[in-house]
Amino acid sequence: MKLKYKAAALLTIALLVIIGMFLQNSFKNFNIHEKFTPIPLSFDPYSSMSSFDWNGTSIQISGGFVKGKIEDDNKNENLVLRSLSPEMSITVKGSPNEDKTCYIRLENINPFNIAAVNSTVDKQSVLDPHTVLLVLNLKRSEERIIRMVPNLKNTDYSEFVILGDNRNGYRTFSQIIDQINAINPVFTIDNGDLVFGGEPNKYRLFYETVSKLQTPLFTTIGNHDIRENGRPVYTKLFGPPYYSFDYGNNHFVFLDSSRGWAEKKAIPEEQYGWLENDLKNSGTKRIYVISHIPPTDPRDDTEPNK
Repeated sequence: MKLKYKAAALLTIALLVIIGMFLQNSFKNFNIHEKFTPIPLSFDPYSSMSSFDWNGTSIQISGGFVKGKIEDDNKNENLVLRSLSPEMSITVKGSPNEDKTCYIRLENINPFNIAAVNSTVDKQSVLDPHTVLLVLNLKRSEERIIRMVPNLKNTDYSEFVILGDNRNGYRTFSQIIDQINAINPVFTIDNGDLVFGGEPNKYRLFYETVSKLQTPLFTTIGNHDIRENGRPVYTKLFGPPYYSFDYGNNHFVFLDSSRGWAEKKAIPEEQYGWLENDLKNSGTKRIYVISHIPPTDPRDDTEPNK
């Protein structure tokens, strides 16, 4: 009997170790898809452009960034682009050495509320509520420009929703997403603290929760999001920490103030330089500045961020 109890105890310990290893691996790693390979972020906030050499084919997106590559069910390599604006432009130039069929996934859009304007896409299909697949049959050195804009009957329609600090409140956050879907705005803004801590498994939960959101989601980064080395995870999923876009007569600026609780200088000089240049170029547009941490903290026991 003692041997039976000992064997059962050893088996239980072994199972706990295996489960613990599985949970630890899940805790440390979050891949968007098992066949997804992220591409290091290359984004110029001054021009809002991201470029990539895709085996001789040149890809450039204005109003978004090149996120990664994924293999589809037919073994075709798809390039994943993520929008950072309600409107974007994609320039594709074919390889000088060969004809090529390009499969481009454009995510963070509303596929049922966006259209390609004055462009030649050979095939366009909806992959999910946030993504379209663009297929281009390119000849050698052929260049195509794809401009994507919201397909709105009322061109003055500019309703958007802004929220933030959802962190661990997933039950309430899920209800808010349902309310946003009912409103059906052009886009939604989350101004930071997407997660309570930056561990990959917490970003996984946020990513899965917002998957039912039926509008584009534009984010900025909060102090909770960079905890536990969360900045690289945020970058892989949502791109640059600061950027801007125009929509109609409005100019939206997204700042990275995430350092504000750990450091008194919430926004570095490099970002201030970009911000000054960006605002100068905004013209007469109505300006919205999105920042997680305000310029001045209203609480009595703190000093203003500098």
